[in-house]
Amino acid sequence: MTPKRPFRVIIAGGGVAGLSLANMLQSVDMDYVLLEAHDDMAPPVGASIGLMPNGLLILDQLGCYEPLRAVAQGIRTAHVRTPEGRSVACTEDLVGHLEKRHGYPMLFFDRQWLLQVLYKQLRHKDKVLVRKRVDSIEQLDDGVRVWTADGDSVTGDVVVGADGIHSTVRREMRRLAGTEASGSPSSGEEDGVSCHYRCSFGIAQDVDGWPDGDQCFTTGRGHSFLVVSGPERRCYWFMFDRLPDVKLGKDIPRYGKEDEARLVRRYAHLPIMEGLTFGQMYAKRITSTLTPLHEVVFDRWFSGRVVLVGDSAHKPNPISGMGGNGAIETAAELVNALLSRRGDDVGDMESVGREMQRARHDRAKAFVAESHAVQALYAFENPLASTVFMRLLVPLVGGESFLDKMASHFVGGSRLKHLPVPRRPRAIPFDHELPGRPVKPLLSWCVRAALASGMGLALLLSTSVSTRPLGEPLNRWGQLEPIKTRLGDAPLSVIRQGTALGTDPGVIHIVYALSQLVSPLLIYTVEGYRVGNHGTLLSLPSLYLSAMQVLGVGRIAPLYAVLASLQSFQHPAGRFVGPDVARALMPALILAFVIPAVMMLALAKDTDFWRSSPLVFSATTAMLSSGLKRRRQRRRDGTQQTDVVQEKQHRQQSDSPLDRYKDDDVPILKSVYHYAFAVQATVYLATLGYSCSHPDVSLAKLLLATPSPFKVLNKGQLNKGQVFPETPWISRYDMGFAAVGFVGQGLYAIWHLRRLGHVTSKDAAVSGLAFICGHVVFGPGATLAGLWSWRESVISGLSTLNRSR
Repeated sequence: MTPKRPFRVIIAGGGVAGLSLANMLQSVDMDYVLLEAHDDMAPPVGASIGLMPNGLLILDQLGCYEPLRAVAQGIRTAHVRTPEGRSVACTEDLVGHLEKRHGYPMLFFDRQWLLQVLYKQLRHKDKVLVRKRVDSIEQLDDGVRVWTADGDSVTGDVVVGADGIHSTVRREMRRLAGTEASGSPSSGEEDGVSCHYRCSFGIAQDVDGWPDGDQCFTTGRGHSFLVVSGPERRCYWFMFDRLPDVKLGKDIPRYGKEDEARLVRRYAHLPIMEGLTFGQMYAKRITSTLTPLHEVVFDRWFSGRVVLVGDSAHKPNPISGMGGNGAIETAAELVNALLSRRGDDVGDMESVGREMQRARHDRAKAFVAESHAVQALYAFENPLASTVFMRLLVPLVGGESFLDKMASHFVGGSRLKHLPVPRRPRAIPFDHELPGRPVKPLLSWCVRAALASGMGLALLLSTSVSTRPLGEPLNRWGQLEPIKTRLGDAPLSVIRQGTALGTDPGVIHIVYALSQLVSPLLIYTVEGYRVGNHGTLLSLPSLYLSAMQVLGVGRIAPLYAVLASLQSFQHPAGRFVGPDVARALMPALILAFVIPAVMMLALAKDTDFWRSSPLVFSATTAMLSSGLKRRRQRRRDGTQQTDVVQEKQHRQQSDSPLDRYKDDDVPILKSVYHYAFAVQATVYLATLGYSCSHPDVSLAKLLLATPSPFKVLNKGQLNKGQVFPETPWISRYDMGFAAVGFVGQGLYAIWHLRRLGHVTSKDAAVSGLAFICGHVVFGPGATLAGLWSWRESVISGLSTLNRSR
């Protein structure tokens, strides 16, 4: 009886995908043979490659990261530039940010150098055969045979096509499957491959005027540039030129040196940056090529014993830098699927391909679609959208938005499940490192829609039941004609009801209501200062705090809950609040809110001076935090440096964009939340105690007794002057709708953590139940402050940067 031969994988193509796959198979002792068409495993074809954290994590598992880090150069500064070359957005120390956030930088270098490292890592070089271009594939009863152009053949169990966009393996897969067979890959897909741009790419060296360590995206009308620094004073350029018409399939042109020369003459005058044109960079070229840019994700990446990886299955526009990284991810998922197979027959190979594609297809489609959208934006395909983007959005959102967008590309990356992930401390974990699995986008939007519906209903009811003419002389704001003209009839804030101060129960209610405003004051301000919320509507706390005084917290709380669900930061690194701001919150709250509130209650005569206190609180926070920062800087600058140790301490104390990853703000913020919890819970419990002990006060009437809001909505009863003698109905409704907004905001905050995988389903359920119960035991304001303290701990706890080994 002939012994069964070992399972063998035939890899067609020795590029990034093929050599990465060979290293992965080597790591699990799985037999393979690699067929490469060129004479050399690392041909000098003039291409560059950018490795991102998602690709570097897998290469790190294979032991390739340190050798690559030694030859590559990280990017220090990233720019987005106008067609004139002027920088409109700049991210400093990009290497530092990426390493802090993801454990890995972004590395750019010659593609040839990556191939050399990957090839060197292979222990059995005899399994790599050069000058073996795949010609055809033959299906056997118990395997597959690959014929090469020189007449040789190799047998194995599965063929992996890593031979690029013009894949012979993909062609043979379609031939073997047959276009009429049910579920087989259609040959018509080849005609659907699109080409919108052509690209001049190359390597230049010693370019005068180019800053070493820079990267820039330069926009243009019908074209754009991506230029990245590399080691040895190299520059890697990509000049994207939009085609007059979209080309498909066989109509996609190929280009030669004459075509490249014409393109360079046409665009040589275009600025890449101020003082440097494309022609000047091209003149310093080492090598260059003009190529069409195919964009496609094929519907089927497997059939029988044939599987496709890399560009043969999915090819994005290179402006995203995700082509090679995506190929590495797909190869990793193929190995994961191979290790889970149950047998070696055709059915098992089909299941391997299906499992691989299921893991990668959606992510590959997202990369292709997003790369196309970015290219369209930078090349002004829609001039209005690109102009708004460049002149308004890019300067407004700042560098954190750029980093956050990059993070969304990285965190969902694959890994080799059979190998440990090396410990690289990072602020943002990969999805596979999270406590829970992130929730699919469709369900997330359904939850957002439910929240918006509930908060919208609360907003509608609050408008209907608490409307009074703004011109009534209850406050001086309402006496200003421009405000009356602009706002018409608007509900008045709960704290404006001066009549409440004339009765004993009214005083108790107003004290309770004032205390419950502490949490929204703090939370709206904290969220406004979070680095991940910059450039969003949440970054305008003064807007909401002033609106609370004009429209009432009962309107603002539901509205804010909806906005927070749409615009709140997504990744843990966006949580940071400057420590100076955190330190300013407590004194600002006491000076601008607590003291004026006490004076109002004590004097009970003229409350106008207090009504602007929420807005003053926001301004006081800004002024105090700015003062604290200047004081700290003066102390640092005044330090006399007398020796090397003091000089080192001076550098460590200096402000740095990377300070945000130290989590120095967390203990300060948590102490603020604890203070807010204690104050609000004490007042709430005191209110309960007073209501139970006072013979003339009913707790139900004090806090809950109001006419039906639906009757009000239908008949407008309350607008005819009906009030309860214990306390104004507006106060109770305003706080009631505010509590609804707090509940919606809090429950969605818990769901948001679960949606992102930051907590498990069990933890989210327990937290949600505790949050609901807390409203009864401690009151809405205290419970919201307690939730925010827990939320701060959860998000900051995801970072491994500050953990001891």
